[in-house]
Amino acid sequence: GALASKGVKGQWERAISMHRSSWSFIAVAKPAKRSMLWFGYDAPHGTAYIPFYGSASGGAPESFRSHDGCMSKFSQNVAWWAFNLINQYQDLNFAAINKDVRAKAREVENEAMHLVLAWEEEAAKLESTKGSAAAVALLTAQSNAFANKTVSKWWAFAWSLVAKYGRYQMTFNETETGSGAQWYPMWWLRSPEVGYSIWKRDGPAHGVLLTESALVNLSRLVAVEEELRELRTRAEASLNPPTESEESVTTREIKLVCVGLLLISTMIVGFMYALGFKHGKLKRQPDDSYYSLSA
Repeated sequence: GALASKGVKGQWERAISMHRSSWSFIAVAKPAKRSMLWFGYDAPHGTAYIPFYGSASGGAPESFRSHDGCMSKFSQNVAWWAFNLINQYQDLNFAAINKDVRAKAREVENEAMHLVLAWEEEAAKLESTKGSAAAVALLTAQSNAFANKTVSKWWAFAWSLVAKYGRYQMTFNETETGSGAQWYPMWWLRSPEVGYSIWKRDGPAHGVLLTESALVNLSRLVAVEEELRELRTRAEASLNPPTESEESVTTREIKLVCVGLLLISTMIVGFMYALGFKHGKLKRQPDDSYYSLSA
């Protein structure tokens, strides 16, 4: 791969499996010409493994050996592109999209494992009457048919991900409640080490590394804030006109939430200030529109 910039360790986030993988496989040795290759195109963290027999009587499906496309030329006639497309797209929001990808992969692989047992049982019966060649031909036809089915399913899955996670939303259907926003997790937004929520034009410009005790205290503050947020949600969720007693309870809850949120906000601001966030400053470069840090 390309070299990282001088003084910088690494280039981008990625899964443990290599982002530039073209394929991976798991070889399973079995007797009676049943040895198998579970083959997956592109990076392992975004593929589905498909079974192929080592003793196959013919080649793999056309999309697995087509030259209609390559890495520099997109083609829906090439199986690799279906898996590569999903692997690239899921990097927009890996935490959210990869969950869907892994679930779909497990669906494909679980189906394949059950089918392999059925194929080989059928092949064993055929071999006893028509010989080994007929059994191998049957297994080849069945595994190739499953591979074709999986590639078609993977293309449809790719476009469904584009629809579901496009526009930085999560769209499930066309109803009023059929979509939701994508966002960074609260722990990341609130993290003093990230510095996202306290950045200002005039500083602070960066986060501050926390000690173990500071992390414990901050996690407690965030937990309390989440509890208060949940309490406010419950208090505002009542759609039926409350009775006199219910109204007093609801009013009391809302007041408690308001006071609690104000208290937590004050504590977090004070906590961040004590950590020295004001030390980071910004200044304008006179010759361009970028910013640089100064001590």
